[in-house]
Amino acid sequence: MEESETQVLMRKGKRGCASFIQAQCSSSSDSSQVNLLLDKLLNPLKPIDDWDTIDWIKWLIAGGRTPSEFQVIVRRYDTATTCGLVWTANFVAYRCRTCGISPCMSLCSDCFQRGDHSGHDFNMFRSQAGGACDCGDSSVMKESGFCERHRPKPHIKKKVPPRSLLCIAEIAMPRLYLRLLQHLRQHSDLANGDDPLVPVAQADLMASLLHEYSSLGAAMRQVMTSTICNPQIYEELTEIPSEDDSDERLTFIKQTDQLYKKMLKNFPGPSAPEEYRDFPALSDKIYHRTFLEEFVFWTAKYEFPQKIVCWLLNMLPDPKYKEELTRAFVLHYGRISRMLNKTADSDTLSNRVVHVSVQLFSNEELAYKMVDSMHLLQVMAVSLRDMAVQVLTPSTLHHTERNVHMVVDCSHHTMKDHCYWPIVSDMNNVLSHKNIALRFMQDETLLKMWFSFLAMFQGMNVNVRELGNHVEFEPNTYYAAFSGELEASACAMWALALHLKDDETLSHTRRLLDHCFSAVRTWFDAVGFTDPDNLDPYQLTFHIPLHRNIAAFMCQALKYQGASLSDLLPEPRFMQLLMIHPLRVQVGFYEILSGMWVRNGLQIKGQAMTYLQCHFGNSMVDADIYLLQLCSTQIKPSTFLMTVIEKFHVLECLSLSPNLRYSYLEPDQEMLMIESCLTFLASLMSIRTYIGKNDSVVFLLEVLSILCMGDKTHSQLLELLPEKCGSPQTKDIDAFLTEVADYKAPAFEASGTLQQGMYVPKAEVWEKLYDPIYVLLRAVHRREFQSSMDRFTEYIHQTNRYKGKVLWPPFRPPSEVHPSHIDPRVILTSSTFVAFSLVILEKFLTNSNAVSEQALSFCIYLLDMGVSYFGSQQHSGQELMVTSDNETDEFVDMKFNDWFPTEHLPDNLCKTVDKVVLQEVTTVSFQSSDGGEMYEESSDADMDVSEITSEVADQSAGSSQPQSNLLALEGQPSSSSLIPALSSIPSSVSSSSISRRALMAGNELVPMSNTAGLALIRTSGPNGDTYRPVGTIPALAAGNEVVLSESVSSEPIYNTGRQAMTYIPMASLGSRSEGTSSLPPAIFGSSQQEKVDVNANVISLLLKIHTKLSGVNDSYSPPPEQQSTSEEDQNDSCIGDGPFFSGKAT
Repeated sequence: MEESETQVLMRKGKRGCASFIQAQCSSSSDSSQVNLLLDKLLNPLKPIDDWDTIDWIKWLIAGGRTPSEFQVIVRRYDTATTCGLVWTANFVAYRCRTCGISPCMSLCSDCFQRGDHSGHDFNMFRSQAGGACDCGDSSVMKESGFCERHRPKPHIKKKVPPRSLLCIAEIAMPRLYLRLLQHLRQHSDLANGDDPLVPVAQADLMASLLHEYSSLGAAMRQVMTSTICNPQIYEELTEIPSEDDSDERLTFIKQTDQLYKKMLKNFPGPSAPEEYRDFPALSDKIYHRTFLEEFVFWTAKYEFPQKIVCWLLNMLPDPKYKEELTRAFVLHYGRISRMLNKTADSDTLSNRVVHVSVQLFSNEELAYKMVDSMHLLQVMAVSLRDMAVQVLTPSTLHHTERNVHMVVDCSHHTMKDHCYWPIVSDMNNVLSHKNIALRFMQDETLLKMWFSFLAMFQGMNVNVRELGNHVEFEPNTYYAAFSGELEASACAMWALALHLKDDETLSHTRRLLDHCFSAVRTWFDAVGFTDPDNLDPYQLTFHIPLHRNIAAFMCQALKYQGASLSDLLPEPRFMQLLMIHPLRVQVGFYEILSGMWVRNGLQIKGQAMTYLQCHFGNSMVDADIYLLQLCSTQIKPSTFLMTVIEKFHVLECLSLSPNLRYSYLEPDQEMLMIESCLTFLASLMSIRTYIGKNDSVVFLLEVLSILCMGDKTHSQLLELLPEKCGSPQTKDIDAFLTEVADYKAPAFEASGTLQQGMYVPKAEVWEKLYDPIYVLLRAVHRREFQSSMDRFTEYIHQTNRYKGKVLWPPFRPPSEVHPSHIDPRVILTSSTFVAFSLVILEKFLTNSNAVSEQALSFCIYLLDMGVSYFGSQQHSGQELMVTSDNETDEFVDMKFNDWFPTEHLPDNLCKTVDKVVLQEVTTVSFQSSDGGEMYEESSDADMDVSEITSEVADQSAGSSQPQSNLLALEGQPSSSSLIPALSSIPSSVSSSSISRRALMAGNELVPMSNTAGLALIRTSGPNGDTYRPVGTIPALAAGNEVVLSESVSSEPIYNTGRQAMTYIPMASLGSRSEGTSSLPPAIFGSSQQEKVDVNANVISLLLKIHTKLSGVNDSYSPPPEQQSTSEEDQNDSCIGDGPFFSGKAT
């Protein structure tokens, strides 16, 4: 009977049948006939891509009109106040930063042209992931930027469509949803195959139909959203009949329901902590209440098919639907993150995920609802952490046998293909909302998990310096590592920091810093880093995000929130450890520039360039320098400077001994590393990116640095300005450009090519503002710095401002530091720096191959800054007090800390150094245990030297006035017969239990290969002879190995429970060869000390340098007592050659 009624209706034809059904539905609420017709048309046993079925549906919903006529009529009732136009990748759209509230705001071309954006900061862009127009959405953009069509019009009454117009659509829509779901369930097994989009392609006609209806305006969208979000309708239509029926349709429904439940089980979410497993989005089981929730599930399962995504997004102008879609999306968010890891096409899937999420999370009110009801922040953090956990690998930093830390594997496709990008993009978007960011910073559990996640990036992508042959295959993982740190760490870091601008949020900053410091301490323990000297100089990682988070949040607290250094910083001993890894990054960067890593290939140079690149520099190199600036003011100046000198491997290069050979650095590298050390110190003293008092001055320097390297277009300037992760510093750039640059209009070249309009630095830039130190910081290629110097020199010569010899860089006095900071130039007034600079000046005079003129220029600049800073401070007279035990005129070579007894800068500059005592050494011959190859790649150690010390500590207890001799195990006795028989060594320190140490450099302890011997100190006391290790004599030494001095500190350096040991550098081992290797300087003695005559102080050396550079005897003439202080003279004081600057410093 039912079949005959349906056939009768269909014989009327599509239009006639639709007219009859429409008349019946308009006059009564009986929908039985239309449902019977839909049962036949949408039979799940029929193919879903049947064109005739789709055409019948169109005519039926049109209700007797043609489908095109129906669409025109429905659009008349479109009263939507938002645009909501959805586009896909490569669509040209606009973004107005002046009107935008959310950084992700975008406009379609029509809405942008109809709005008033004259004078605004906007740009046109080609969409990468797709998007939707936000015109009319006051939660995303200001109302002043709305176009005429979408501005609020409260005086205009909205049109209400007649019930008869959409009555059939109200009945048909749920059935269309059901049919599409049945198809997706039926082919769900294919979703796990190689091409999950095949079932979606089969349903293209149905998805296009739904997409077409969703584009008809607010009236039709209301019909569609009211049914897709209705739990009752979903339950009724998806309920499985209880009776046992052999009908094929019922069998099909049961089978598809079983497939659906199977897919739910096979689509797990991320592994969540116990306290989060009750959250709906992180639960092991997931339940769907509406068509919309199940559609989102299948959308994720089928990897976000474009047509279905656009259909779902087309209905976003409906506020209730938008909230329900966001809730459904968050419900499946963790499972989506798992899909990102597994997909074969991560780029496409990532773009489509962001296409959806950026529309949902840009609304602050809606995002906060999800944070409150669906625990969005926890879901995102857990999802990110889960993605990282899937790709962890053991860390190779420091001593691998003591390193239990795990880091992300940068060679894994998750890192190389940036599979995590959608999640961190969403996190950044959500944290751009202040209320949500504050909520994030208040949650202790969430912060602890977040920083444990960041720790997985700490110390990743470790480079090991190649000492033998050139690396055969260059790794291609470094850009994945840089992108990973930028996107996973720096994005969230800056998103949080932007909200920490007043004293009301200081408590949040303190909480962040507490968690940062705690995470760093945990990391130190995990990698076995407990001593500043315990660092392998042959390893280098550019990735220390935890340190950089400390720098960013510390800067916010001190500059904008009124905090003080004493309240925020930990104890000085911890600061000593904290500075080592940023310092190692800086040293490694200069090592690469000096050619020490050339055997590692071009990729290592690429890392050094990326470290400075504009997209990374603000979050990496600037943060590292700032943290080192903080440490320099909190650590004893002598300790800080000696650490810098040692880590740059130049301590032995500064020895005045004529016979010392230093084999860690090649001869051609010594001058370069001395120059690098001085360049680093000059940068540390003068750069004000983070600690500057005036942010406008810093921004001006950024613009000038780019212009000084070369003329630039406006777009090039915007592109090259340093970013804080997607938030370019474009504010007031046009005002700055007007002040410092001239615009050169576009012009045709002789060839007919149009030359773009360029900005050119004004003349006063070269005279007053050009800062070579800052240009050096921003120059990715050193040729860019040289270009700026060439342009400066050309200008000076053209204007006849100076007619001397070769111009030196016009080093500028640094700007003021923020009152909450201590000026790092304070270390330039220390006695250690005076001794260090005295040796630099002396070496320039006596050995031109040791110190270059460029290094000399930096040294004189540093001296000048130190004197200027000292003169600007008030002094209590305490500096004149003796601060060391060295009250004699004995100056021990390389022990710069002890050269001067006071910290009074003028006295130290004038104090004459008569003779320098060279440190005498004992030479020990050494034969490798196997007589074989000297180089070993192994860096494992059996036991730490400090552990060996503890084994024999009891034997040395109670000894008085010990007398020590050097022993070498497994080595050949020297002519002095200092090495006793092996049998005389106590069993407690037998060779099997003694740690073997490896190739060392700097003042680090580095694991040694099995070819090494061990050096011990024999101590004679009242209880007999005892032995303790002093380090290892390696099979191949690098020239500045470390050994334990005879005095052992009883004070722990950093919470290790062990005693710290004082290290003294061994001198060079001479040439590297197999078999017997001479160790010239190994342990310093005290007999027959050799001395070198110096008979000079800093002032006298500057006078000699003035004479040498000018070529005229006694060339220096003191300036007149009355000196002009005009602005022009002050500018001229930065322009000159070597004699000019040396005379100025004098």
